[in-house]
Amino acid sequence: MNYQKAAALLTGRNAQRRKVGNNTYLNRRGEDIAVTLHETDIITYHPSGYITLRTIDRGRDWRTVTTKARMNEHLEGWRISQSKGQWYITDSEHNDIALYADGCVLRPDGHVTGAESLVEVEEKIKLRKQALKYSKDYIKAFRSGKVPKPSAGDCWGCLLVEVKTHKAAMGGPDHIKAHIADRYYVPSLLVRAVENFPVSQVANWAVAFHWYEGSGLGNMAEIGYDQLQKAIYRYCLSELGQAS
Repeated sequence: MNYQKAAALLTGRNAQRRKVGNNTYLNRRGEDIAVTLHETDIITYHPSGYITLRTIDRGRDWRTVTTKARMNEHLEGWRISQSKGQWYITDSEHNDIALYADGCVLRPDGHVTGAESLVEVEEKIKLRKQALKYSKDYIKAFRSGKVPKPSAGDCWGCLLVEVKTHKAAMGGPDHIKAHIADRYYVPSLLVRAVENFPVSQVANWAVAFHWYEGSGLGNMAEIGYDQLQKAIYRYCLSELGQAS
């Protein structure tokens, strides 16, 4: 269905509202027309040809089998598919092109706004894998004594910090991507990671042991190193703009 077909169904005594399925109605919303399942406008057709999809109503996400079925029944040229619990927006050629997101808009030109494209998702997954490897390789270098303690010779993007937030003042996605690509294990990056993602005393002892001639770590060593690696990984993700 599209706006014109929906408008053609809303005529006469059904000009404002018409039942089109079990618990499903077409409703006029000013110039727009909505497909309403129970009380949620799951599809809104706009005169421009744009279509808005929604599943969240009053704080609850109604992303259910029934909602997906109604969307697919009343969409034309688009479809909602599902794999491993994730909804995807599929185009007329059956290509999954974006992750579903509440409030996303299907455009007449075949593009989707308000949702991540699968290209963006694949890039994020790739970056997460690279960040994980970088964090593990960093700790290997740190343990072998190849990461000296911080100094004025460090990368300024890691060394200079905003006092209130402990964020690298000159950091950001491109900055971290460069370190990952160059396999540059900047000493100050570990300091920033621990400041933003605190670790246990054991992990702090590991830092002191390597940088400030602290006492031995004993049987707790692996726990400390593991926590430092995870802090570096989470810090890299946060600088990349991803959930950590």
